[in-house]
Amino acid sequence: MPAPVAVTLDVPARDAEVAADALWVAGAGAVAESNAGGLVRLVAAFDDEEAARAAVRDAVRVAPTSHLAAIGAVEDGWQDEWRRYATITRAGAFVIRPAWLPLPADLAASESIVVDLDPGRAFGDGSHPTTRLAVTAMAPLVADRRVTVLDAGCGSGVVSVAAALLGARVTAIDRDPEAVDVTRRNAARNGVEVDAHLCALDRFDARAARGYDVVVVNLGGTVVVVDTAAVLAPLVADGGALVVSGILAGAERPAVDALATAGLTLARRLEEDGWCAVVVRR
Repeated sequence: MPAPVAVTLDVPARDAEVAADALWVAGAGAVAESNAGGLVRLVAAFDDEEAARAAVRDAVRVAPTSHLAAIGAVEDGWQDEWRRYATITRAGAFVIRPAWLPLPADLAASESIVVDLDPGRAFGDGSHPTTRLAVTAMAPLVADRRVTVLDAGCGSGVVSVAAALLGARVTAIDRDPEAVDVTRRNAARNGVEVDAHLCALDRFDARAARGYDVVVVNLGGTVVVVDTAAVLAPLVADGGALVVSGILAGAERPAVDALATAGLTLARRLEEDGWCAVVVRR
């Protein structure tokens, strides 16, 4: 059996999410992020060199600023290297705390809602602007109401746990079994319930016959939103809302138009650090 192969890409921060998503789509067993001289370093593991090189081509195609720093054998412990750079992050009314970091006294005394998170080997530690935008956009849609929420592509469960802490009834799906397990563990860590399933987005329609009050997705760029708009729209209940994050600021119009064609109307736009999220309603 071929030995696993690691790909290391250095990518400007604004393109890191798109490149990382391409690596996941190409079949990465794990993707780790860390800082590297002002760039984001992505390290992804693949079953063999052929799969690794194909993934590099996909990443460079969607994020041309990606630079291949290395390709070679997987080193022990690389998946956890990013933990050295983890920080406590704010997202609207929430504070997202890596579970191994102490909570500063000022945050402990504040009225912020703390999400304790250990992403394990799943994607997302809550620090990326697209995740913060997703959480920030989601919160007012569920505050003070016991609504149903679908976290489509839950990763480490940041959105799922945040929504559950607000009182929502949360369903989470992901195509990565590690993400499903980690989301369940993070829900338990925070004392909430999340109904997490291993399921691809395009195969979830049977469980969502009546739709959800709020659907949240953090997708890798405008093209992905356009391609999945017809799948996402039926998941939203009448009067419900869809939060889409992971879009480069200024490039959202094709995504908004595709969602409008699918029956969803733009209600809000948020922007942070060169990224944007949109809230559309049925």
